[in-house]
Amino acid sequence: IVGDNALVFAFSSGRMLFGCLLIRALALRLNLAPPRWAACLAYLVFGLANPMPYNLARAAVYEAAIAAGACFFVAGLYCALNALFASNGRTFRRWLLGASIAFGLAGASRVSLMPACVMALAVVYTARARSRFRLEDALRVLLYGAVPFGLITVAQLGLNYLRFGSWLEFGVSYQLGYKF
Repeated sequence: IVGDNALVFAFSSGRMLFGCLLIRALALRLNLAPPRWAACLAYLVFGLANPMPYNLARAAVYEAAIAAGACFFVAGLYCALNALFASNGRTFRRWLLGASIAFGLAGASRVSLMPACVMALAVVYTARARSRFRLEDALRVLLYGAVPFGLITVAQLGLNYLRFGSWLEFGVSYQLGYKF
């Protein structure tokens, strides 16, 4: 049986990996060459930032969802950054596809991340559309950025309907705390 603690550890490790890759990619894009000790300190601070130590110490279903959302969101940011600076259209579409899938999974893990995911995809698309590719490529690129995200979102809404009998019920009304 895969317990909640294994999921929290795996997603926290994924967040750490993609976060370190994102920090490194940003430093390379900005032509920064920090000393090795400073880079290692940045990785350590990112990896131990709140709430990850708490989530690792108290791993449960709620913490697994938080860790999954953080992992997929940071992975989406990493893919989106690489999409923005891709050298050609094919590489851009691949990174955009990865960002779309990662942001879709982040939104499915934590519905509160959905607006940030939509905004990040929109920023990548419009920044790239203004600077590098022709108008006739816009629809194809929109498909790479929107279709995977949309399919994951529709699957999550269908799962909500099967579980709770409502498309937009994410389990909030079944919580024991404050009623929304």
